[in-house]
Amino acid sequence: MRYLITFVILSLSLSFSACTSLESTAEESAFQTMMDVHDEIMPKMGEVNQLSRQLKGLSAATDTTKRELMGEIDNAVRSLESADQDMMAWMNVNGGNKLEQLQKEKTHDETMAYILDEEEKIIKIKEDIENSIQQAQNVLEKVEVSQ
Repeated sequence: MRYLITFVILSLSLSFSACTSLESTAEESAFQTMMDVHDEIMPKMGEVNQLSRQLKGLSAATDTTKRELMGEIDNAVRSLESADQDMMAWMNVNGGNKLEQLQKEKTHDETMAYILDEEEKIIKIKEDIENSIQQAQNVLEKVEVSQ
């Protein structure tokens, strides 16, 4: 009987350990997928800042009678700055040892829900960054044509 109890305890222990390991692997995989989106868009942040400076310079040099063009420049700058701020805010929340922190403080389901929610946010930020870059490039082309 003692051997049976020992066997049952060991079996349960191993089963729990295997489940925990599978959950941890799933969390790590989901977290990496989220970070892959971040890593894909991060190199574009330099371009965002460069375009923003370029457009601000154009705004200062553009004839104020060209109100429509001034409005487009201002909108493009706001779009770039907003995308930049969103990216910085997202990184501030999700930087460091975020996965370790989540695994210590939350259940597996809560951790997965958090990661999936943050993945949606970074995908939206990626789209906003790409759209703001395209908008800025379109405005710059328009300025070149009008000069």
